[in-house]
Parts: sequence; structure tokens; C-alpha cells
Amino acid sequence: MTQEAFDFDITSNYHGGDAESIAAHEAIKEFKGASHRRILSFGFAQGALGMTCDEAEIALNLKHQNCSARFSELKKSRQILWTGETRKTRGKCAAKVFVVPAALLAPNGRNLMTG
Repeated sequence: MTQEAFDFDITSNYHGGDAESIAAHEAIKEFKGASHRRILSFGFAQGALGMTCDEAEIALNLKHQNCSARFSELKKSRQILWTGETRKTRGKCAAKVFVVPAALLAPNGRNLMTG
């Protein structure tokens, strides 16, 4: 996906047009692609094990607000998919496990999740 595809503010429904939130989004908009690539790279390396947002935050040293918003964008664009599983976060809460679909294909094209 191109950067332009992610120029929208995924959190606008939460902040309802708050001026400070709009300004914050404008300030980080050009950096979103780098965060997407880092998360996707981590998810690809995780393979069928997948990743939670909390795990990506730890591994990539990302703030929760950044990582969570980027996960939302990647989910919306179907670049990461929920496995149907959950794992515990640092706070002992259940978190959805996501995979990067391309990471599930073995070199022979076989899907590593379904066989």
C-alpha cells in the first residue's frame, strides 16, 4: 500500500475532530509508513507464531499510542490478520494475536497455519 492510503486518521472517530488530535496526526503522518514497515517486518519474522500489539511495542520500542494506531491501520488494510487466538499482555490482559499473511507461506507455497 502507498503512504497516501494511510493519510487518514484512524482515530478520528474517537477524538471527534479535536483540534489537538488533528494537529498531532498531521505532525506524525509522514512517519506512519516507517512504523508500518517495522511492525510488518517484526510480524513477518514471527511467522505463524504471530504477534500482539503489546509484543510489537516491546520488541520495537514503540509507544502504545503509536503501535496501537498503526495496528488498527494494518488491520483495516488487511496487512495483518487475527489468528483467532489471544495471548496475555504485560498487564495480564488477553490480546489478539495477528499474523502477516505472507509470513504464513512456506517456500513451497504451502500455508503454514492450515497445512
